[in-house]
Amino acid sequence: MLETPLQPRGETITRTAGEPVRHGRTVLTIFHLAGELFAVDASLVQEITFMARLSAPNGLPPMIAGFLNLAQRPIPVIRLRRLLGLPESEPGLYTQILILRDGEASPTGWMVDRITQIIPVRQEEILPVPENHCFRDCAKGIRTANDNSISILAPDRVLLEKERLCILDFQAREQQRLNELDHCQP
Repeated sequence: MLETPLQPRGETITRTAGEPVRHGRTVLTIFHLAGELFAVDASLVQEITFMARLSAPNGLPPMIAGFLNLAQRPIPVIRLRRLLGLPESEPGLYTQILILRDGEASPTGWMVDRITQIIPVRQEEILPVPENHCFRDCAKGIRTANDNSISILAPDRVLLEKERLCILDFQAREQQRLNELDHCQP
């Protein structure tokens, strides 16, 4: 029997995002959050996963839902609704985590209601957003499709520097905890 190997995690998204870029297009990962549509550049997406049990150490800031243990690395999962000032809801069975690459830093997860599609768009279809216009100034563009506005977020603008440093501190503590647990096992 011929076996078909599974694609490595994230390879499908990377392959989808890579091709249209060569043709002057941007690939967007579109998602729902509190009844609104948002998007992020698909080349920044490392992985999409369903909600899992998160580690939530004491004293965690309310914007962090917890840490996802992904291959012995704690990935901070951000409550994007809270950061954007949207109505809160409890994560459900189909809540998804959008894990984003953060340059040389560790990946970060965004808790979203659901991913709807990954599509290529022409640059001219994206309208720029004036500074201080919406969502803590983290929207870098807006695209309209089927009478719906899609706010395109810039991940590097979602967190303030102080928030980013706080997350790094908690992440270092969680990594230490995971390392200690690793040494305790027989």
